[in-house]
Amino acid sequence: MAHRFCVEVPENDEPIDLVDHHGADRYHGWWMLATLSEQLDGAWSGLMPEDSTWRQAQRQEQGRDAFALQHYMDTILGMPIDPLTLGKWLASNPSVATWMELVEALRALRATAPQRFAMEGGEP
Repeated sequence: MAHRFCVEVPENDEPIDLVDHHGADRYHGWWMLATLSEQLDGAWSGLMPEDSTWRQAQRQEQGRDAFALQHYMDTILGMPIDPLTLGKWLASNPSVATWMELVEALRALRATAPQRFAMEGGEP
């Protein structure tokens, strides 16, 4: 992965509970980390482990069809965070400072090691 980490679909197809406070944090966290890892880009998901549920669904491997990824979003992960929901979460959640530290660390890493983020033959 571009940042050398990825997040996986929850084990046992356990849906993320969006009603519970911790479930909402888990939902936001999953999508934030998936976005930061760049695994939402199919070009990077090919670098995920071959047994990754996300990789198999996104790349339609191991018998997964075109609807597999949509199934995970509809039943387990929830849909990607829309800008309005993300804005409300960022403005009201005390853990946002930690997220901002992570983003700053990734920016610093990109600045000091841009080659790490370049795709084969491409730009960072």
